[in-house]
Amino acid sequence: MTIVVEAIAAYAPWLLALLGLLALREGANALRAAQDRRHAAFGLERESATGRMVRALITLLLLGTIALGVRTVAGVLFPGLPVRMDAETGNEPFAAPTVVAPLPLPIERATDTPAPTATPPRIVTATPRGG
Repeated sequence: MTIVVEAIAAYAPWLLALLGLLALREGANALRAAQDRRHAAFGLERESATGRMVRALITLLLLGTIALGVRTVAGVLFPGLPVRMDAETGNEPFAAPTVVAPLPLPIERATDTPAPTATPPRIVTATPRGG
């Protein structure tokens, strides 16, 4: 997950520029649809233009939400991440800590007596009647 946050933070200016261009295009589409709605002679044309305008405004809202998310990730989440070391320094950034495990217990060897085996219980059921 940190890789995704780092990638978004690294490309945040480009992502925001792309989202801004898409928002400008959708704003132009919304204005064009509003103008078409004003000049429509028939009800069906007005409904079509209204649908295009609503679609452009919803797209603008979604683009703004995505831009806010990118800005939040780049400005708030990324600075709070732990610092990763470069590969050039030779330090591993996420090295696993050394865990000391207890030594295994010695296994006792069986002598001449065989290991006990469990006997399954006998289950008696009634015979089904033919019929």
